[in-house]
Amino acid sequence: MAEILFILVTVYTVYVVHSAFSKNQEKKAALVPVDQKPEKPKAEKPPVKEEKNKPVAKPKPKAKKPAPKKATPTKKVAPVKKATTAKKASSMPEGSLRNPETGEIDKIASQYRMLKRWMKNALVEEKLLDKIYKSNELDDAVKKKIEKALTKMKKMDKYK
Repeated sequence: MAEILFILVTVYTVYVVHSAFSKNQEKKAALVPVDQKPEKPKAEKPPVKEEKNKPVAKPKPKAKKPAPKKATPTKKVAPVKKATTAKKASSMPEGSLRNPETGEIDKIASQYRMLKRWMKNALVEEKLLDKIYKSNELDDAVKKKIEKALTKMKKMDKYK
């Protein structure tokens, strides 16, 4: 029974898609009839007369004016140093970590279960967590511990 229902639904969707496309084709054909093609007006060009042995006047070169000299500042201004940490922070979205092995940037999930595997492994490698927790091991105390570990991991330069 389920197979028959699936076949009927499939046939109906094909019918709807086909009718939608055929209506679009009919509308396009109705807008521009084949018999009445618009004619392009022919632009008439005035006849060009050729004159022989007429000297061509050369344009005169213009005199160049010297550019006014700009006043040089008497005080030397020290160059402003840009913060490199601000540059790195702006290039990466907030709430994201960079995988140091692949360079891939991933968003930090709101739940530990949804974290990427490399993030869980990194938490253990950095000794921020004791182990990778399973879903049934998560309780309030462990969740708080995980949140603290993630905030420490966000601050590490290795993962920025």
